[in-house]
Amino acid sequence: MPNRTLTKPETHPAVAASMIGLSTAMLGSLYFDHPWLMPLACAAFLCFILVSTRFHGRRERFLIAVSIGLTVAVWLWSPDAQHLLQSALERGVFLAAFMILLALLREGAITSPAVLEVGTYLTRQPPSRRYLSIHLGGHLLAIILNFGALNLLGPLIMRGIDSSTTDERVAEIRKERQISALLRGFAWMVAWSPTAITQALVFAIVPGVEPVRMLTIGLVLVLLTSLAGWGFDWLTGLKARRVIPASARPQFDGSDPFPRMSFLNFLAVCLFLAGATAAVILLFEVTTVPALMLVAPIVTGFWIIRQNLHQRDWPRRVVSRVRTIATGSMPLGSPEAVTLACAGYCGICAAGLVDATWFAEQFSLAQWNDLAIYAAAMLLPAVLSNIGLPPLMVITFIGTLLSGLPGLDYDPTLLAMAFCVGWALNLTGSPFGVSAVIMARITNVPARDLAWRWNGLYSLATFAISSTVLIVFARI
Repeated sequence: MPNRTLTKPETHPAVAASMIGLSTAMLGSLYFDHPWLMPLACAAFLCFILVSTRFHGRRERFLIAVSIGLTVAVWLWSPDAQHLLQSALERGVFLAAFMILLALLREGAITSPAVLEVGTYLTRQPPSRRYLSIHLGGHLLAIILNFGALNLLGPLIMRGIDSSTTDERVAEIRKERQISALLRGFAWMVAWSPTAITQALVFAIVPGVEPVRMLTIGLVLVLLTSLAGWGFDWLTGLKARRVIPASARPQFDGSDPFPRMSFLNFLAVCLFLAGATAAVILLFEVTTVPALMLVAPIVTGFWIIRQNLHQRDWPRRVVSRVRTIATGSMPLGSPEAVTLACAGYCGICAAGLVDATWFAEQFSLAQWNDLAIYAAAMLLPAVLSNIGLPPLMVITFIGTLLSGLPGLDYDPTLLAMAFCVGWALNLTGSPFGVSAVIMARITNVPARDLAWRWNGLYSLATFAISSTVLIVFARI
């Protein structure tokens, strides 16, 4: 037999060990009252930063440098430096563990035939149904896949456009309408989904948030912004029909059969995730985010087992897949964990260096009414994201400062929702938003065109809608 050289997938055991160590210790500190677990998680996190340097890009190196600079500044000038640095480090470790554990759901999804079939069906709908199909599909898939929803549906959209027309005008318009539908649907998932990074952040920095009320407001916003997006898409289609003759438009008969079993399988995973999370909340008396952090790896494990049960050697396949995730896929996701942790750390340190009373006097915050505070909380993360500042850092900084100012007139739930809106606006309206960066790579469309030219007016409209919704809920 001829010799064959098998290329093994690259593994990173040191990075994997540090990520597993910090996640396990963080979970232990959330569920068990042992004083050594949090210091162990912090130590594992620092090891993780050191051993994962090969994965750091400019963004991660910049945030690490800022973190070091702020650490020195806190140590030199803060009257309570040790407590501030400890609080910031613990918050950073918590956010890193959240990102690592929730990202495991994506690993179950990328090997799922059901998820792929659902994604393909959503992107092959006729024009009359395509916007809502992609918008809602991206929204719902993001609950499990997070940014993986963009990486799944984006290439499917591009493949469908390339195979259906050779007319550049038609291809460009279809690309704008479908990619915008995906971006908008994905962005507003952060307004309500407990698997979103935003939810973990705002519940941590804004005390007193009412989860049920927050969920209600988020779902109202999702409904209204979806209708607004549909309206913008209708106007884009109307303009396209005026300039492109009917003979040049691709025809779709919508004959693809509905993948009923694939939808049911994906729905079963979502229900399993929700049910297991509810059970953990009731059993351990914890909030939603810690419950999700515990449940996510369990659901992923069962999902992978389910995908391989039809194979005779399924135990070996499952073990092999878990090993690949631990030593290969998890380390590749280390930049997101580093970014999230460092941004949270920087926000708390920066807020601790600023005297909250002085800050309030400089901006006359005592004279601001609650609506002005909500407007600032929506606008600042989105606007500053357009000059490259991570929204997570901005939200952490503002939220920590406001929480340290007693007597301000604001509703914690509405403030938390305002931060979520600001994050969503950053995802649709900033060329530095993560979703724009991902889709620019997939589509070869400049991120500034995705954010400003295609979604600039939509972002302004959704800001107006969100402001109106918050005004209504503030006055009822």
